[in-house]
Amino acid sequence: MACHIRLVTERAKLGLPELQLGLIPGFAGTQRLPRYVGMAKAAEMLFTSEPISGTQAVQCGLANHAFTDEELIPKAKELANKIAKKSPLALKSAIELLNYSKHDSYHKGVEREAALFGQAFDTADAQEGIAAFIEKGKQYSKGNDHSA
Repeated sequence: MACHIRLVTERAKLGLPELQLGLIPGFAGTQRLPRYVGMAKAAEMLFTSEPISGTQAVQCGLANHAFTDEELIPKAKELANKIAKKSPLALKSAIELLNYSKHDSYHKGVEREAALFGQAFDTADAQEGIAAFIEKGKQYSKGNDHSA
């Protein structure tokens, strides 16, 4: 979500699963998501931890474009080439000006999110969720399918 332009595959799975682990999203996830998808959709995604597809991400404003797996890299290069033809100084200025659209409440929210992330990380729920996640990963790496 921190990228200026977000390209995904149609079958990509995007979401914020942290609450499932007893944590909260970090790196401004709680501040960026509602700005892209709206408050109600952000609440649903955060509270349920259910991912959405790349196609759904485009429909709700989380991604700019969704491509097939085969199209993603060529289309990303095509877009990058268009941008690369622009004046570097003008592009830098445009990026700087886009950042003015982030109000003070965004920056305050990012600071508060960092504080609450630290608090959540130190809880028993978080430690249990993280341990379960790591154990599940170990099970998958052994070739066992222990889906929840």
